[in-house]
Amino acid sequence: MDDFNEIYKDTNPAINILLIPFSKDLGRRESSISKLRDTFELFKKDKTLSFQTADESSLISQIQNADILYFMGGISLKLLETLKPFNNLRQAMEGKIVIGESAGANVLS
Repeated sequence: MDDFNEIYKDTNPAINILLIPFSKDLGRRESSISKLRDTFELFKKDKTLSFQTADESSLISQIQNADILYFMGGISLKLLETLKPFNNLRQAMEGKIVIGESAGANVLS
């Protein structure tokens, strides 16, 4: 719970969360996304959360419209290969709350 208090502490009452599942196998994405959404909702307190799942064709605009970016765990190489074409990724992420889980944290480091 302390992690979520830290995540939410400097955010607006309405939060846009972009879930980035590119490291997951397609067959496991939906269940992982569902569990992650439930976890965010569990600790939201008085926040209103809106979720979007990243898609390669509009990733940069999705990042620009999000408050929180969550890079999900899975296969690091898969995530790296998907993100490689986005030269302006770091610039788009400026000022965002960025979270990485397992492969997501590995790729962000």
